[in-house]
Amino acid sequence: MNDAFIDYEYKGSKKRKPMRREERAAQFQSFDALSGHKEEIAEESRLTNELISLAKDKEIEIEENLKQLLKDNSKKALFVYFEKDGRKSGGSYKNVMSSIRKIDSLKKTIRLESEVCITLDNLIDVQIQNEAE
Repeated sequence: MNDAFIDYEYKGSKKRKPMRREERAAQFQSFDALSGHKEEIAEESRLTNELISLAKDKEIEIEENLKQLLKDNSKKALFVYFEKDGRKSGGSYKNVMSSIRKIDSLKKTIRLESEVCITLDNLIDVQIQNEAE
């Protein structure tokens, strides 16, 4: 009985047209069963910092420096602030050298000339720069 099938000529399907060679080969290509897995591992291993609490004397120092900068808008300062991470808990500390454009006491933010906006609660340090620096 098997001999009958050996000489049988296959005429193809009447319902479907034959696949192109590229389409047929694509069925057997390997695939990433865990798509996005490498990206998730990289994201999980990325380190973030927690916001530190400032001592009362440091808060007073920052407040005094901000008052000085508001009196003289031409002075620049190094602002150290905490920026929350958009994907994970925590964040990172940033430094920016700029002068103050405006302080919004309702929103509790500082807008710098460099277009950076800092929340006052996230401000860690303000170091006024001397004219020679």
